[in-house]
Amino acid sequence: MTYLTAALWVVFAAALFGLQPIYGLMLKDSAIDVNGMMLIRFAVPTLAALVWVGLTRPSLQPWACAQHALMGVAFALTGIGYYQAGYQIGFSLAVLLFYSFPLIVTVYTALCLRATLRPVQIGSVVVATAGLVLAIDVGDVQASAIGIAWALLAAACYAFILTFKSHYAPPLAESASLLMLTGGATATVLVIGMSSGWTLPSTLYEWQWSLALALFAGLVPIALIMLASPVTGATDSATYCLIEPVVAIAVAVGFMGEPFSVRTLLGGTLTLIAVTVLVRTRHRARPVDQSALVQ
Repeated sequence: MTYLTAALWVVFAAALFGLQPIYGLMLKDSAIDVNGMMLIRFAVPTLAALVWVGLTRPSLQPWACAQHALMGVAFALTGIGYYQAGYQIGFSLAVLLFYSFPLIVTVYTALCLRATLRPVQIGSVVVATAGLVLAIDVGDVQASAIGIAWALLAAACYAFILTFKSHYAPPLAESASLLMLTGGATATVLVIGMSSGWTLPSTLYEWQWSLALALFAGLVPIALIMLASPVTGATDSATYCLIEPVVAIAVAVGFMGEPFSVRTLLGGTLTLIAVTVLVRTRHRARPVDQSALVQ
């Protein structure tokens, strides 16, 4: 595979992730709820990963598998938080707040891991924070507080996945790691559904869009990124993945008709520029395992 082909695959995968607001719109007024959507979204890749593990038969150390499954808990909360936020504050703002995760990772690295930040990283943290504050242009912040909290929870959980994968998780074969990640997410949604309930699709239309979500915002982009990232490298892959918020915002505003003020546009632009710098400097300093780049 050439570098250009691999790069196009990563960009295409990021664009597929960016189309998630469409699935949210199509299923918004249906019987299925967010828990049901996420259960299907994670269960389909879990089945595919199970087949992959069956074919490759990697070593499955129980303690290592348990720690990788812990990331699945965060993976489930990331998906639930993203869609809950999208329904409450709009997907355009939700995706901007979600992309504060590199900021969270950088701050954690500096405060808890005692890493020394370069001036460009400190400046990016300040700019990203200012951009996020500027982007939250809502008429009634109190009414939107829960939605904002959901988006920030999704960002924090994804930051946990990246940090845990980079610094704490024991080595595990990619197929086994993916199985633990998606399987842990599926189990987490099941547990959450047992306490708060979940609703599965009840019509062919709902099943079609739910399975499309699982395939085109789950299995296909995950597979593309895992295949292409070893060729492009972690730094470039992470940078190409920043096409996702651009696509998501374009879909939310252009296709779904969500309002998008000049203030939010300015704040979002500042945030994405700062995040791009943080992603590139962070991955150059300590590359993340490629399977941790999926969202």
